[in-house]
Amino acid sequence: MGYDIFGLNPSGNKPITPITVNSTPDEITEYFKSRDSIPGHYFRNNIWFWSPLWDFIVEQCGDILSEADIQGGYSNGGHKLSKSKVVKIANTLDKLDEKGLIQKHEDEHKKMIEDAPLERCEFCEGTGRVNIGAPLEQDCRQCDGTGSTKPFSVNYPFTRENVIEFKNFLKASGGIEIC
Repeated sequence: MGYDIFGLNPSGNKPITPITVNSTPDEITEYFKSRDSIPGHYFRNNIWFWSPLWDFIVEQCGDILSEADIQGGYSNGGHKLSKSKVVKIANTLDKLDEKGLIQKHEDEHKKMIEDAPLERCEFCEGTGRVNIGAPLEQDCRQCDGTGSTKPFSVNYPFTRENVIEFKNFLKASGGIEIC
């Protein structure tokens, strides 16, 4: 699952021919090339990258966002943010980056992942073995037979690069819709 973020009025606004059920493979390819090349038109993150990015936006820009905006960012249900809000968010991100705070957050996030304590593997219930059909057993693939794993939260990366890419998208988007 991923989050597709569309600009409401991209500054690189050149017409894109929409695709339909009758579109040819070449038209479909051209659509995606165009969509991805226009500043402010499209930004995508998978669930793993989007969640920590949106958490950071909420943490740093909560005074800009309404409760509906915050919740809308955790859903891909089509919530929209106005141009004025995304410009304020982008400006805040610029200031945070100038102060080195985005990189600091990335470093702290990586350290949290490295230092995360092991937990009992829920897949094998801490035994290190799984039953693949009586009487056959094998080492648990989730924990490599150790019976413990890092917490699931370590699967969610945070990078300064992703924040900067999103910030640049926001600046050119003219407002966004989160799908």
